[in-house]
Amino acid sequence: MAGVQPYPHQREVFSLIEKARRDKPAAKFVILRAPTGTGKSAITMTLAQAAGTAHVLASHRFLQQQYVDDYSHLNLGNLWGKRNYVCMASATLIDAPGSSTPYTCGDCLAYRNDRRVDLALSPSNFIAKHCSVHNGDGMNCPYQRAKTETQAADIALTNFNSFFAHYNYSGLLKPRQALIIDEAHLLPGRLVDILSVGVQYLSRSKHKEVYPLPRPTDRMEQCAAWLEAKVLPFLMKTVSRVGPIIVRWNSTASQWEMPDGSCAADYIDGLRGAVQRIMADLLKASPTLAGAQGGLLSSAHAEERQFRACKLLLTVLRLIPSLKAHPDSWCVDVEHNPDRVVFRPIKPGRLAHATLFSAGSEVVLLSATLDKGPFLEDLGIREDEIRAFIDVPSLFPVKCRPIIYCAAGNMRKADAEATLPKMAEKIAEILTVNHSTHKGIIHTHTFKNGEMLRALLPPEVANRIIWHQPGGPNVERLIEDFYDSDQMWLASPSCTEGLDGRGPRVRAQILMKAPYPNLGGSARIKKRMKLPDGNLWYAMQAANTLIQAYGRGCRYQKDYCVTYVLDSGITGLVGKARNNLPTWFLQAWDMRYPQRWQQNRPGVWTIRKA
Repeated sequence: MAGVQPYPHQREVFSLIEKARRDKPAAKFVILRAPTGTGKSAITMTLAQAAGTAHVLASHRFLQQQYVDDYSHLNLGNLWGKRNYVCMASATLIDAPGSSTPYTCGDCLAYRNDRRVDLALSPSNFIAKHCSVHNGDGMNCPYQRAKTETQAADIALTNFNSFFAHYNYSGLLKPRQALIIDEAHLLPGRLVDILSVGVQYLSRSKHKEVYPLPRPTDRMEQCAAWLEAKVLPFLMKTVSRVGPIIVRWNSTASQWEMPDGSCAADYIDGLRGAVQRIMADLLKASPTLAGAQGGLLSSAHAEERQFRACKLLLTVLRLIPSLKAHPDSWCVDVEHNPDRVVFRPIKPGRLAHATLFSAGSEVVLLSATLDKGPFLEDLGIREDEIRAFIDVPSLFPVKCRPIIYCAAGNMRKADAEATLPKMAEKIAEILTVNHSTHKGIIHTHTFKNGEMLRALLPPEVANRIIWHQPGGPNVERLIEDFYDSDQMWLASPSCTEGLDGRGPRVRAQILMKAPYPNLGGSARIKKRMKLPDGNLWYAMQAANTLIQAYGRGCRYQKDYCVTYVLDSGITGLVGKARNNLPTWFLQAWDMRYPQRWQQNRPGVWTIRKA
């Protein structure tokens, strides 16, 4: 960046990228595995500026805010989800009876059915009269203004979900020179969620024509036939009320036909064009529809129902050929909801390229936990498409980030009940002897582990811990309380990412369990594990979480945090994933045995001299 001198390791990264561009001009992926302290955000913004035009995708709200705080002086446009913008029209209602807070831009549709505020005008007429989206250019609406500014900026900053919607549906975001994705280790899982297609609100009384619904045991060819024969006609009937559909289903011939009766082999492209034009017309008449979700719900508002049908229709049209061409790449999940069917990709694969990677001439993926195996396989990235895989070493000496292995037993399901009491004793000792004046984190992995631990700890120890419980305050609120506390600990299954434990905030961490994904109830995880690299993939999911958790404490070069490993199962996990793990983590792991360390004072371990 102009006026800022990069550190030597950053210069090396830029030099390697430039060389890779010369050596492999046809490849487009740069993969940067870089631990905490590398300055990934500075690298990101330097690459974005150098590209001229760029998309930058942030995984979490806190990371997106960090970019805004640090780089707002650049030509940076930032786009949050619409619920992060206060509706200016609703600000006039704050003093009305029963209303205490203004609505967000995400409430535009919900507000129509909200009766907390008694208005002389009907809700729809109120919006039509007062919302700037309906009057003039809409620039008085903060959400519309943010969209316009982001579209025009050289660097467009968004989150995963917002980018996907505005790139694939609204057309707001177009391809740019660079697409840079921070915390990219989350990308395969996020894309699975984003690409999943839920056909929902399937009421037996209102949608008899779509029953019986697919089941998890059905073949994907059967599911595709169900979508074609039952769901598409219903959706097109709804959509055609506001615009012409250029193909129709001939039930006698069991095929899609053009109006002249000829077979419509390219019916998908034809339908997409027609539906996109209809959506554009609906949005022009009512821009607040942009956030409506696709589905078959019979909304009280015709335009909302039609818009939802349009969104679902576009999604289903993209899904059907994929189910037919790649039946082994999808699974169906009823999610314990009899009125909802969800089609999930077992892995995003080449779908990631059409829906995401096509947005950049060069794609840069950054994270502390990336690998050359299952990660690339999940995203369908071939070896010849990689310009460079750059592995940056840690700048923090291992003495500042020790791992101490003091297992209480194995926390696998069969042994957890016997192990937990021993683990509780070790945790009590760590908090009262080793770290009596320090703050730290207990990574419980599950809420159940946290509940059982709380019951086993002495009250004076349990009371020193802020407990993350289901139904209680969200983890963001608990993290803020933890930051503000004095000598408290935080126990949570959800702090392996997003927590900045710099300095005295976190002097110690405790890992209670090898963080394998939960197999229960997930058809997608079970099918992913049946693929040839399934066992390694499963181990890498846990290893990535392990390394992300390890990185919560030591945040800068002279920082210090010790990580205690209490589950013997983590040893097997690291062994399975070892060939795909970064060297800087393995350096600390291989020194994990207590006999290699000594404590000069409580909670501070130093390397024992030979």
